[in-house]
Amino acid sequence: MVHLKRVLKATLARSPFWELSAAVRAAGCAVLTYHRVGTNPHGFKHVPEDTFRRQMLWLSRHCRPVAPHDFREACVDGNRRRPPVLITFDDGYRDYRRVAYPILRELRIPAINFVATQFVEDGEARFWWDQVDLAVWASTRPAIELFWRDGERVTLDHAGRERVRMDVRRYVWSRPDSEKPATLARLLDALDVRPAAIAIERQVMTWEEIRDVGELTTIGGHTHTHPLMSRVDGDRLREEVAACRERIARHIGAPATFAYPAGATSDAAKRAVRDGGFDLAFCTAPGLNDRRTDWLAVRRFNAPRDVDRLAYLLSGLAYH
Repeated sequence: MVHLKRVLKATLARSPFWELSAAVRAAGCAVLTYHRVGTNPHGFKHVPEDTFRRQMLWLSRHCRPVAPHDFREACVDGNRRRPPVLITFDDGYRDYRRVAYPILRELRIPAINFVATQFVEDGEARFWWDQVDLAVWASTRPAIELFWRDGERVTLDHAGRERVRMDVRRYVWSRPDSEKPATLARLLDALDVRPAAIAIERQVMTWEEIRDVGELTTIGGHTHTHPLMSRVDGDRLREEVAACRERIARHIGAPATFAYPAGATSDAAKRAVRDGGFDLAFCTAPGLNDRRTDWLAVRRFNAPRDVDRLAYLLSGLAYH
């Protein structure tokens, strides 16, 4: 079965078969989510530059990349032969300007980049998950006792580090946002890693760099400090949305689009986003968007690892 699915994905990516699949393809607009593109010296997860280029070339030949202002219309246009696709990026990483944007500009593909404004304004700020990754890979200890799993011991070989990296992320996301600093401090202690050992160069674009990609990039809100919006109260929700929108408006113009950090939303979060002046907000639930879409909970696919998987996602077969 796995082999057959692999063959199906590879077949769909070929032009004649992609065109034939239009007969069974669901109508609607797909939204793809990227974070980092290119290589980096710190081992962060990313889509390689050559993979991103192949995916964008395939999209430009087989689909219709759409601009954010055309997104709602694209959701209801019913085009199955060249289905509409919106490209989005989360977190405003600098490799967007250095690696991804030149490819998008060459192919004339528009995109949205959602930025958490604290990290744009504070060059010393680092996303907590990047700090986790750096600490896990920097540790020289042979093993770690997982304090969030009653002291379970994990050997820090490659597989063990990958497990710890992902497991602590899930743990942090499961806890109140206020516990995050203490959890990170305990993790560094458990790994015997000093904060100075994970102090790296700026990772997020500056406002000047954001303006440099303005020709084809719409900047969207992503809160100010990147909390899980489903885990903070009403006052904090309103402050996060207002601070984010005000700072973007001050530097490049008022944004109309928003993405919930990690896709975590709630009725209260949607109200805060709507009342804060945004009329289009994106989560991370997979699927196509059509006339039934909740415009404050737009569906997105995480970017796949290769063109074959991309074709499979956009064919609609992955979720039939």
